[in-house]
Amino acid sequence: MMDKKVKASPIQRKVSSIFIPVRNVEKAKTWYCKILGIPETGKVEFGHLYVLSMEGTDVILDEMPMWSGSDEEGVSPYSAPAFMFRTGDIYASYNFMKEMGAELVTEVENYQWFVFKDPDGNHIMVCQ
Repeated sequence: MMDKKVKASPIQRKVSSIFIPVRNVEKAKTWYCKILGIPETGKVEFGHLYVLSMEGTDVILDEMPMWSGSDEEGVSPYSAPAFMFRTGDIYASYNFMKEMGAELVTEVENYQWFVFKDPDGNHIMVCQ
């Protein structure tokens, strides 16, 4: 019996971007740029998405018209964190998000992480 040769995958082991579903890309752009300290220099592309240029994997805010179907509210927000932002000071980050008026889902847990909701209801984690 001959072993079938395994073909090398053309898919790379690298995440290039993460999408966050939003209802209004302009409002989301302003909010995320403010919390991440990114200047609002980029433009909304294709009428529905904005790339937050990050160190490493980029984050794309997207109204996702192709996936929203007939739902007037658009794509459902993440009801659990799908990724995390990194911080060097978890308590300063928690207090910053509190001052920004974000809905905090958890307190700082295990001295290293917490979860908040963005204005669209997505659960976002911050971790030290």
